[in-house]
Amino acid sequence: MTNHDSILDAPPTPPKDNSVYKWLRRIGIVIEVGLWLIGAMALLFKLESWEGGSELLILSFSLLALLYLVFTFLVTGARGWQQILGAIGVGISLCFLLLGGLFIIESWSGGGEMMLLGRLFAGIATIVTLIFL
Repeated sequence: MTNHDSILDAPPTPPKDNSVYKWLRRIGIVIEVGLWLIGAMALLFKLESWEGGSELLILSFSLLALLYLVFTFLVTGARGWQQILGAIGVGISLCFLLLGGLFIIESWSGGGEMMLLGRLFAGIATIVTLIFL
């Protein structure tokens, strides 16, 4: 065959995606959805004043905050250093928002301040995203 590409040549195969990253991303999303479902169930337990509601809520929201703080780039599917840095900024704001919500639901002190910091980081992340968009 010649070096010239003609219309009858087979299309080039797409580059293969890193399968490990793809599986880690799928696992991260499954864990995130599972923790949100557990958190919703825990919130129902808490509102109905059933036993174990507070403990389950603390566990699910804390694990979600940790997931967002450390592995946000997997959940968002960020590629490249700029997207990963943006995802880490969003993860920090989500972490503060989740923990602030947990503190408010459990009537602990400091929840309002955490929510304020979370909103501040979310606003900064939104502005940076709009600038780079």
